[in-house]
Amino acid sequence: MAKKLRIIKVIKLHGYMIYNGKENFFNKSNPITDKILQFSKDEEIKLNPEDRRKIEQLLNTPDFIDLENKEIFWKNRYELLRNDTRSALTKILNSVKWGDISYENEFIQNILKNWKTIELCDILYMLSRKFSVNKIYLNDYYLTSNLTCMKNLRKIAVKNLNKYSINELNFILLQLVQAIRYEDISKDSYNSPLVNFLISKSKIDLNFASSFYWFIECESQADDNSSDKEKKMAEIYNIIKEYFMKELEKNYMFFSILLNEIKFKDELVDIANTLSNISKVDDQKEKLRKDIIDKDKLNFMHNEEHYLPLDPRIKIKRVITEDCSVFSSNTRPVKYTFKVTEDTKKYIHFEDNNYVKFFFKSGDDLRQDQLILQIINYMDSLLKKEQLNYEFTIYKVLATSKKDGFVEFVPNSRTYQSILNDKKLNKLSFYFKEISDNQKIYEERINNFINSLAGYSTVNYILGIGDRHYDNLMFDKKGRIFHIDFGFILGKDPIKYVPFTLTTDMVECMGGETSENYKKFKQKCKNAYSILRENARIIVNMFYLMIDSGIPELNNIECLKKLHYKFAPNLDKEKALTSFIRELEENLDSYINVWRERKHTFAQKFIY
Repeated sequence: MAKKLRIIKVIKLHGYMIYNGKENFFNKSNPITDKILQFSKDEEIKLNPEDRRKIEQLLNTPDFIDLENKEIFWKNRYELLRNDTRSALTKILNSVKWGDISYENEFIQNILKNWKTIELCDILYMLSRKFSVNKIYLNDYYLTSNLTCMKNLRKIAVKNLNKYSINELNFILLQLVQAIRYEDISKDSYNSPLVNFLISKSKIDLNFASSFYWFIECESQADDNSSDKEKKMAEIYNIIKEYFMKELEKNYMFFSILLNEIKFKDELVDIANTLSNISKVDDQKEKLRKDIIDKDKLNFMHNEEHYLPLDPRIKIKRVITEDCSVFSSNTRPVKYTFKVTEDTKKYIHFEDNNYVKFFFKSGDDLRQDQLILQIINYMDSLLKKEQLNYEFTIYKVLATSKKDGFVEFVPNSRTYQSILNDKKLNKLSFYFKEISDNQKIYEERINNFINSLAGYSTVNYILGIGDRHYDNLMFDKKGRIFHIDFGFILGKDPIKYVPFTLTTDMVECMGGETSENYKKFKQKCKNAYSILRENARIIVNMFYLMIDSGIPELNNIECLKKLHYKFAPNLDKEKALTSFIRELEENLDSYINVWRERKHTFAQKFIY
């Protein structure tokens, strides 16, 4: 109340000064004073039971949805502020009357700056297209001038990024680079807090610097088929790239490593271009190995050490010619094997850490695979925070442009189809026995299978991964299943989408539907779904920041609504889990029927 009286006193003094002391000033309507008085009154409003019920329902809606009754959040903003109500900050943000300076300042000064727990999902949303201050991408409020408060909003969002570690920021760097397109950047100034923040972090972490460069490099490219908007954004990203390289020179070691990466990638592009002029795969293989052996032509592969763009901590020193090949898929990816230097082999996360194997793909846009694997990696980190290890195999993918990039090769793995085609095996249980020396190891392999199957079943369901045929389901020598090739996401599929990749063979391998192993599998699925459901907002907002990236499967808001729906936002926890498991069990036969419809074979096999 004291604060309210102080505000009124100031208004009275102001009124007397302007109106020469007229006593009836406060009987007249004045929009500015009325608004200030209303703000002060709102501080005293307590949530009534009906408003509380409505707010609890609306908190489960996606941040990017414009609610019809959003005023309820503005009216109760101070109560929500006092309670530090989770998910409420962005809803209040959406209820601001943008373009009205008094509302904007009220939110920034009294709500945002005093909000106790600003989550990562809140920060990403504040950096999204909804609050663009770049006129190439209009914000949702169609404001093109008087953007001071929106710029302050984005500045506060960036400031809050400082509380996260480099490792945590690496998980969302792809999204932060996309958020740059909504920043205010011109040719003559680098006034973006976000750009400056990302460059400052790049100077202290090599992985961060390398990823930042390649993400920027992808966005800085445009061709004759690009739209005017894409060309303008490519110019902006090129400005940032030049600025970044200039700043990175101050850290000579990082700068030289990055130049080394760029040179290595360019050499691989030259090889791909040479091979593209040869029609037959066998002739391409012969040409590849001959040119590698020709030290004068590809001297760098023999005598120079290079840093690997997939992971700049890894230094390679010699190509293993006999283990390089060309695969006969449409884009003819080239598989390379390199010896790793003694001091960097500790960064190889597979068993044989003396070598690194990868595909270099030319003529293929890898950005969608890169995104999905980034999201799965982030989901894995969320589960591990809860002490749950689902044995995910997160192989690395790096798009170095919109038409080429690297894909890490997973050694000692084979496709599900190759196991079923093997006359000695033809089912999973036989495969697990083959890779097990005794009963104890066999049980460990089965346990690895259950863990990984539960993990991938859950994330694939949430992300709507489609086109799940037996050639893109992989198994390694430890019994772990993993998925490759994410060309169809968010419920899209070339034939028919089914939410789970679960076959009778897989269930029988666990001991059947009545076995303890199958019960354990379902419980692990429930545990994973429960935790990821609690983090639905950050997952959805990570996709929302990719909406203007040009990735084909992410070209509208409707696909993000489908993603949000996968978390069953309108159900309580128990009902959501029950619905999730029911869908899993009902899916078993449908997946098999869809597979029978498919006549899909790959010449390219990920077998080693």
